[in-house]
Amino acid sequence: MKQLVTTATFIVALTLATPSAFAITAAEAKAVKKAVTSVPVAEMPAKAAQLVTEASKEDREAVAVTAVRAGIYKKPFLRSPHGFRSCQSGS
Repeated sequence: MKQLVTTATFIVALTLATPSAFAITAAEAKAVKKAVTSVPVAEMPAKAAQLVTEASKEDREAVAVTAVRAGIYKKPFLRSPHGFRSCQSGS
């Protein structure tokens, strides 16, 4: 029963959070992705911050999410909290 309540709560939270992720149009999302992925990896955080700062208050969350996802898509090692160092260890 507790697992059912937890699952239901998660689904409701996900449903409520989803509309804010689509506050920008597909064309705007494409422009954000292109802007973030067109710069060197070292400049991605600065570019993402610039785009978020320039976005309207309503669109900032969606722009931030889109920028982070674009960076992760281009460089999957960015998902790791240790970045590139975690990819080098273990061999």
